[in-house]
Amino acid sequence: MKKIVLAVILLYSGVLAAQQKSFDYFIKNATVYDGTGAAGTILHVGISKDKIQYVGTDSTMQAKNVIDGRGYVLSPGFIDPHTHADRWLKGDDTNYLFPWVAQGVTTVFVGSDGFGTYEINKSFATFEEKGMGANVAAFVGFGPIRSKVLGNDVVQPDKADIEEMKILVEQGMKEGALGLSTGLLYVPQIWSKTPEIVELSKVAAQYGGIYDTHMRSESNNIIQSINEVITIGKEAGLPVHISHIKISGERNWGRSTEVIELIDKHRAAGMDITANQYPFVASLTGLKNGLMPKWALAGGNARMVQRLNDPEDLKKIKAFLVKRTDEQNKRVVVSTLDKEMQYLNGKSLYDLCQEWQLPIEEAAVKLLKLKPSISGMSFTMDEQDILNFSKQPWVMTGSDGGGFHPRTYATFTQIVENYSLAKEVFPLEWAIHRATGMTARKFKIPNRGEIREGYFADIILFKPEEVKAHSDFVHIDRLSEGMRYVFVNGKPVIEEKNFTKKLPGQTIKRAQ
Repeated sequence: MKKIVLAVILLYSGVLAAQQKSFDYFIKNATVYDGTGAAGTILHVGISKDKIQYVGTDSTMQAKNVIDGRGYVLSPGFIDPHTHADRWLKGDDTNYLFPWVAQGVTTVFVGSDGFGTYEINKSFATFEEKGMGANVAAFVGFGPIRSKVLGNDVVQPDKADIEEMKILVEQGMKEGALGLSTGLLYVPQIWSKTPEIVELSKVAAQYGGIYDTHMRSESNNIIQSINEVITIGKEAGLPVHISHIKISGERNWGRSTEVIELIDKHRAAGMDITANQYPFVASLTGLKNGLMPKWALAGGNARMVQRLNDPEDLKKIKAFLVKRTDEQNKRVVVSTLDKEMQYLNGKSLYDLCQEWQLPIEEAAVKLLKLKPSISGMSFTMDEQDILNFSKQPWVMTGSDGGGFHPRTYATFTQIVENYSLAKEVFPLEWAIHRATGMTARKFKIPNRGEIREGYFADIILFKPEEVKAHSDFVHIDRLSEGMRYVFVNGKPVIEEKNFTKKLPGQTIKRAQ
């Protein structure tokens, strides 16, 4: 009898304590997808300050703001592991990160493709001073490190150079970088050799970081490039991550099967190797990287322009460019955020040849002289390869967003709207997991990526059927829609489908 009375008292006390709780926000009756890949369950979620304080079945909680989530999905905010949002965060209006927030993204990684600074604290202080519409984590980038020590020319480091670069990697890691990022297509990183990268990666490994890379090749030499990634991971002793995994170039279409088999083989042997991808058939990068011979890129843009004005160098460059076919030129389209050059947006290299009445070797030189850093989209991928990669349990969603491309505005939206709902490539719980819990665990982001008590309140509320991508290759800068609420650290940046223009983002450092 005493046990029964005690049980009743404890039950009553628990109910009373629950009833006495008051939250800033209480979302009732939503179908909660917790980010782990589990199916959705109808639950109630309470938010106080910047944390999730309650996840359960008691609907009687008190709150300053009660939201009826009936018919809606509640999930962790999406985490974008590969962006170029750095430039957006430095602007007075762009720091709201509307293109990402509109898709439900609550955390972005910057410093991708080896472009990240080793002065993480300084960079974070700048972002925090302006405010951020989403959370920000960062990689330490190989590019600025190599440039500082060796410049931008074709040069190999000696032992002293390696030690100097290792000190800079260590600075970035000590200041909270997620790991070392490389972009081996870009100057000066393109001149590096594998042993150099291994030595720098060993420093990242000492601090629990990862190796994140834009590989040397995503086309003809993709297998060699993946083998290099694997070598770096093994010799440096750290997890590796391939950014925007893809198969580029029509002659290579179908090789996703070969790539998947290679990665699965090493994963089965115990290697921690993952990748991210965006669901579009066109990439985006500086046009010079796809047009110019590698030797002509040495020294950076200023030196490249000098070569374009040097008769002997120009002769060699034109001899290289003249080999391009009309079909290749039709597949490359100018796409830039530069206001002075936006009149060229949407025009292919072939279009410019016709408009300027110039052969490709003349048109390309004219274009690069006008703007050496101008970017373009290359339509070189096949949808089936993209689908093959998307189905892999080691592939997560990453936008590579930041430039004038639909991937900036609609990557995560397309995954929900197109891949999960329309094509049924994978269920909604997996679409959410590959953009939340999977990413948080891989990159050791503490207390984010799942709906769990004590975790930061990065939460999105939406009806899947209302999620729509409006950005395409013709109308690029159109925001996605469908998010009813987007909370970042417990503060709504979207509230009843409207932007609040709040800046509650926090900088995130690697878990120690």
